[in-house]
Amino acid sequence: KLLFDLLKKYNIEDTAAQQRNHWGGGSKIKIEPNGPSGKKQPGDIILVEGIQSWEKMTPKREKLIENAAFEHAKYYHWRKNFYFAGEMHGYKMLDHDNYDEMAKFTIAWAKGIKRASPENQVYLEGGASNISTGISLTENLLQSTNKIDPNFRFDRFAVHAYGHPENEEFDDLLVDFMAVLDRNGYPDAPIYLNEGGYYSPFCIPQWGLTPYRPYLMDHYHLWSISYDMGWGEKVSAALTIRAWLLALKYQDRIKQFNMWRPFNYLDCDLTPMAVQKATNTLARMLGNASFKKEIIFAARSKAYVFEDDDKTPIAAIWGYINQVEIGKREPLLMQIKADGEIIEVLDLMENALDMPSENKTLELPLTPFPIFLKGKKGHTDKLIEIVKNITVKDAKIPPVHISPKIAENNMLSLTVRNLLTRDLKGQLTLKAGRNQKKESLNIPGTGKFPGEIKLHNPIVNSKITKNGVSYLIKTEDGTKYSKKMLIEGFSINKTNTKISLTGNLDDWDHIPYIPVKNLKIPTPNIPKDFSLVKNVRKNLANDFKARFKTAWDDENFYLLVDVTDDKLCYGFGKNNKHRMINFNDSLIVYIDTLCNGKDKTTTRVDSDDYYYVFMPRPEEGKALVYTQEAANQQLGLGIDAVKANVFVPEIKTVFKKTEKGYFYEIAFPKWTVLPLKLEKGYVFGFGLFVNNVNTKGKGYVSGLSLSSPPGSSCWRQPHLWPQALLKP
Repeated sequence: KLLFDLLKKYNIEDTAAQQRNHWGGGSKIKIEPNGPSGKKQPGDIILVEGIQSWEKMTPKREKLIENAAFEHAKYYHWRKNFYFAGEMHGYKMLDHDNYDEMAKFTIAWAKGIKRASPENQVYLEGGASNISTGISLTENLLQSTNKIDPNFRFDRFAVHAYGHPENEEFDDLLVDFMAVLDRNGYPDAPIYLNEGGYYSPFCIPQWGLTPYRPYLMDHYHLWSISYDMGWGEKVSAALTIRAWLLALKYQDRIKQFNMWRPFNYLDCDLTPMAVQKATNTLARMLGNASFKKEIIFAARSKAYVFEDDDKTPIAAIWGYINQVEIGKREPLLMQIKADGEIIEVLDLMENALDMPSENKTLELPLTPFPIFLKGKKGHTDKLIEIVKNITVKDAKIPPVHISPKIAENNMLSLTVRNLLTRDLKGQLTLKAGRNQKKESLNIPGTGKFPGEIKLHNPIVNSKITKNGVSYLIKTEDGTKYSKKMLIEGFSINKTNTKISLTGNLDDWDHIPYIPVKNLKIPTPNIPKDFSLVKNVRKNLANDFKARFKTAWDDENFYLLVDVTDDKLCYGFGKNNKHRMINFNDSLIVYIDTLCNGKDKTTTRVDSDDYYYVFMPRPEEGKALVYTQEAANQQLGLGIDAVKANVFVPEIKTVFKKTEKGYFYEIAFPKWTVLPLKLEKGYVFGFGLFVNNVNTKGKGYVSGLSLSSPPGSSCWRQPHLWPQALLKP
């Protein structure tokens, strides 16, 4: 309470400390009198029992929740911001996709909080475990709350933001989350990233510690092992600051980014770690600055230009070249033509860097650790131009990204995207087998250029065809960049014979099978003696095989998957979707509806992808269908579109055992794959993963994946899926 009084006295908005006001963890809300007489005493907190197990709300329960929330908020009267719970896994109303019921609960709770004081502000919920989950949860809940009580308004929204700050998915998902709020009536609502980051300050692989993958420190309970500042501590500080810089880019909406960290001090004397000084530097440099422009002057570089309230421009600049970030190569050198406009250069520890006396050209390393260029007051536009024209010596990474897509007549269409914010001029040479084509390039900053070339190997419906394609770019200054790509695809013919989905496979006789050959073995099942891996693969391959057929007509996309498996495991974890999916034999169908899986420079799930999971129910002759991911509803039927994390009974299935295993026969109605269009010439990304579980309740021992390279998985990697071309 003293802390909150101080915050109020100095007019500082409380953030993390005041948000964590769910009731006793959110799951056990009960009345606990603590006085000697067993009656309610001053200081008691009114809670309610067993909310996690509730599947339906009743008027009585709504009143109970509203009154309990009122008493809770009245007792904690100095708190002004409330959420019920975050990462709400295990609540049956959500597990069973009863979003309307969860909305009734949430509104009742929020009304109780508001009744205690009109100044109280409420969150829709306390933050999903990641942005992707938060998008679907927030969309579903807001649609339900808007329907049940259109006049009730939430004040704040939270989501947990974990990931590498330069991953395009991280940035794009934040934009998608804002778009969810915009289209559901909250265009200006503040967003609180009340959990995220979690970059380990140690890089000790033998202990499972690395700063490069977030949230990998929950198992580590020791303190710092040395006063020496290791590479992991430096990278951890840099990743933290870069994530905050991303949030500052969206400062008009994102009001907080609470960085999760296991500890910040080296010892009991509170000796600070690098991240604390880096945080201090960021606050001192950009504490009152507004975002002006994002600039990419070289591949895998970032620059954000800000302007302080006194019109002083400040540019934060860094690189994220993998080999440099892991300490295996020296950083490239930047040449910055300062032209007398840069008055100061500071590193992440706020040390001033040497500047040439004439202040004409600066030569600085492009490192993972942001540096700050401070320009002259009122000269923001000039600093932007200086940063735009930074050049990097000996840059080997291409300044373009090429997105390939198979097309009709055995052609490959390509989109050449300029990754830089300045124009790119030069010549492009494409090669596909014996075919070669040259094009002149003049692409504006972040612009695109279309191209095409004839493929060497034809795309057919009987196998996954592989085509090697390479490109060479020679820029105006003579710099050359080259790269090779593997393009995989198959065709799907329109069927003139009705596929009835009765379990009689005669309807499929005219369509050839395509094998699924890529065997995926989970890491724990790989023998420590690598020489035994071949034997393991051979044994698994003998009793576990899969193949598939596809077809389409004007109304449905059809799929048949035939599996050879010596043991069918199903039915485990009926009340837990995670266990149902991961601890039983199952089939996952991946659809990249806009075929843009290869469009990004980093791996990601797009807002147009579907992940459909099919879980066997042989006694019913069908499979349960569940969506792990679903395309953005705005790309389909709006509020009537397929949603993520729901069962989809509208997709018709047949599941049947055979002498050697079983098969899935599936018809996707055209609206369940939107925005994919069932028409001649349409191309989309397509993946399959067949789970092989040998012991009920255990994880899969192997899987077959329609992805490449060998040993890869389709999961969250649409750039590895083959492309499918619809033919007449």
